[in-house]
Amino acid sequence: EPAHGDGWLEAVHPDHRPHVERAWDALVHDDVPFSPEYRFRRPDESVVWVACRAVALRDEGGDAEGYLGTVLDVSQRRVAEAERERLLAQSRAVLDAATDGILMTDLSGEVLFSNAAMDAFWSDAGLAGAGTIWERIDRLSRLTTSTDSYRRLLGGVALGPERGDGGEFSP
Repeated sequence: EPAHGDGWLEAVHPDHRPHVERAWDALVHDDVPFSPEYRFRRPDESVVWVACRAVALRDEGGDAEGYLGTVLDVSQRRVAEAERERLLAQSRAVLDAATDGILMTDLSGEVLFSNAAMDAFWSDAGLAGAGTIWERIDRLSRLTTSTDSYRRLLGGVALGPERGDGGEFSP
């Protein structure tokens, strides 16, 4: 517990102090590893984000003799994460504004992303959250009223998705 008395806790941003105190108390009393991220005021009064890790050093009887830890400035990572989130939200807004359905999958067919128009299509077809793209296509084929229309649609898409001449079908 001497860390409470050496002033480091007073340098923790007031918004984060209760969280950090709880994490420290869990280390001291319950031997839970200390691993919070929080804002910290440096001696020059600048504020940075830090990631801390600490463990108790115990004697043979299990009593804490001290603590071993690290403090890493993660401010740049936090700024980069905030910028990434901003760009993702901006990209999502642009893609959701598109009237065409947009879908991205991985090689195994897991749906990684679909825009609002594509989500509406899956929902209207009763296939929202229905598994991989291959499972959805299979289920969609079973809902299609005209097998020939469905085959023409998929054939047209396979030959040139940008052409858009796959025809119409109704699920």
